[in-house]
Amino acid sequence: MERLHIIFLRHLISGLFILALPFVVIISQGIRDYQDLFAFLLRQAPAIGVWVLIILITGFLGIRHARNRIWDGVARRYLEMDQTTLDLHAERKLILRLFLKWGRCFRCLSFWYGGFLSVFCWTFAVYEWSLAAGTILMLYFFIVGASLSAAFSALYLLFTYTKHREDPSQDFFG
Repeated sequence: MERLHIIFLRHLISGLFILALPFVVIISQGIRDYQDLFAFLLRQAPAIGVWVLIILITGFLGIRHARNRIWDGVARRYLEMDQTTLDLHAERKLILRLFLKWGRCFRCLSFWYGGFLSVFCWTFAVYEWSLAAGTILMLYFFIVGASLSAAFSALYLLFTYTKHREDPSQDFFG
């Protein structure tokens, strides 16, 4: 497993780069100036605050679910379902192995939770989306929220495990 500080830096840099990219393009193309974008960010300050809080919560939730292996129980119930055809059962096992691999990894869970809840948060904060712009914005907020959530979960684990003098480089979740 990668070291936690590398995971943190990789996700933080990619999340912040993608977050800043539209603002850089808008300002460099002369579509809006700094004052318009600053006014927009001030109007969106409550939504930004809620969004940051959601990202922090999903980071902790991903760690908690990976430690408790909460998705193993879901997978066990999935296998107990009626399995009438053998071919479908074999395909389900391949998907199930990938699902369990993700369900035991703190950064994978934080990534997915952060992405989905980020889209959910901004769906209610940004009004008047057209279909094309909404699809692009949903993908944008998914990637940014997912990356930042994985970065914050790695940062949290980095500080908690180095505080107790444990080796943070080992894959302690599976």
